[in-house]
Amino acid sequence: MAPDLVSSFAVRLRDLLSTLEATTILGAAEVRMRGLGEQLQFACLALPCDEALVALELASLGRLTVPGVASADGWRAAELEFLPSGTPFAYLLGGGSGYGAELEDGDEMLAVLASVLSSKPHHVILVPVRAGGNVVGGAALLSEQRPLGDAQLTMAERLGEVLSLTLEAHRT
Repeated sequence: MAPDLVSSFAVRLRDLLSTLEATTILGAAEVRMRGLGEQLQFACLALPCDEALVALELASLGRLTVPGVASADGWRAAELEFLPSGTPFAYLLGGGSGYGAELEDGDEMLAVLASVLSSKPHHVILVPVRAGGNVVGGAALLSEQRPLGDAQLTMAERLGEVLSLTLEAHRT
């Protein structure tokens, strides 16, 4: 075989294997997201909050993906990808801990999420989500009317741990 033919074959084989790996990861991610959705739906009932979501790094491209949004009524799929820069998720990815914030109407803090939210939140709690000891994203718990205080932050931090364990279980 000519060296160019072998090289061409190797490149095509590598591309095929990458495609198969990506397909497998996406299939596993869909199952993982359904479990996360159920946990976020439970959080909406327990805290209570109007909506909850996770923004996760599903690939090493530095982009965060929001696979869906939960409310007390259920989980709806969403397809949102964004760069974390300029968002509160950047703080979490940088090693920050969970925190709460009050939002103004049209607040830029969560503007990137507006397209997937059905509410206009005025209160948010954000907590990191980890996998393998590394922060891979965050969970956002959003409330339109009810303020979210210290008790809800404590519960959200526990939720972050549960979400992290769920992600870890699906990775192994």
